[in-house]
Amino acid sequence: MRRAFIRYISAIVAAVCFAGGVCHSTYAAAMGQAAGAVGMQQGVLSQPNLQPGAALQPNLQPGAAVQPAAPFPGVAAPAQAGGTGVPGFDPSAQTGGAGAASVVTPAQLMQISGFYSNTVLVGDSVMVGFRNYCARSSDPVMKQLKFLAAGSLSLHNAFWDVSSRSVHPLYMGAQRQVWESVQLMGAQRVFLFFGINDMCYGVEPTLPLYLQLVSKIKEYSPAAEITIISATYTKKDRGKGLLNNANIAAFNSNMQMLAAKNGWGFIDIATPLSDGAGNLLPAYCSDNYLHQTNSAYEVWRLAMYGYARKRLGI
Repeated sequence: MRRAFIRYISAIVAAVCFAGGVCHSTYAAAMGQAAGAVGMQQGVLSQPNLQPGAALQPNLQPGAAVQPAAPFPGVAAPAQAGGTGVPGFDPSAQTGGAGAASVVTPAQLMQISGFYSNTVLVGDSVMVGFRNYCARSSDPVMKQLKFLAAGSLSLHNAFWDVSSRSVHPLYMGAQRQVWESVQLMGAQRVFLFFGINDMCYGVEPTLPLYLQLVSKIKEYSPAAEITIISATYTKKDRGKGLLNNANIAAFNSNMQMLAAKNGWGFIDIATPLSDGAGNLLPAYCSDNYLHQTNSAYEVWRLAMYGYARKRLGI
């Protein structure tokens, strides 16, 4: 039993070490300590201090200008005009020291893994991309996540009856409305990512639908904990009509306030993926519009770790 426990810890430590660029010697040291103490209190590995990005700006209205945001902790600041760097993961960005990183013990990694057990993420084609990223990941924390994601899914069509024209995510081989699937999955934590496909209707008609969707989920799964993930931006000047970055920023600001008011969690993923001026950073855009690259989904991964650490107080 002790050997099986250590093998489990080894898989988690290896995934986080190698995904974070941690050297083999650090991994070996961590596992050596883990093997020597089943309590795992002495095993240490390097991992950046993963915290969500800065808070969204409050009270943005449709059409209002979006102010530059601070760089996401742990991610290099966007390259300035004339620069040659490509934004990406930078362990020294959080603490300021060259190569510096915070400390995460194997025991803490187990806590994070436990936090995300029985978790489902719900959303549109951008969430489909994160689902695919997690499926390919060597990180066992990400691989355990469950998804209800479908292209073109929105708050508006989430209430449609199941039919040949509905786009509800599949679960157990069939389309089902989100709240039914969440109940069948026995999800304890539900992360919701909506808004992009809804902006063609505008901000104000969309906000009540988020409240209605959460209400339906809670009706079917009263104990489920709700977390809102902010909608992400389009590439600069690639928005269409009401689906524009000013409206997305206003929507996110309102959702952050609604989350606080209703006791839901909130993850601002838009800010760390932005160019500092309220647009999706080109390096994070895969289609010159709004879909995202693997580098962008690494930022998602870091944000998920940061959210769990904040909630767990570790």
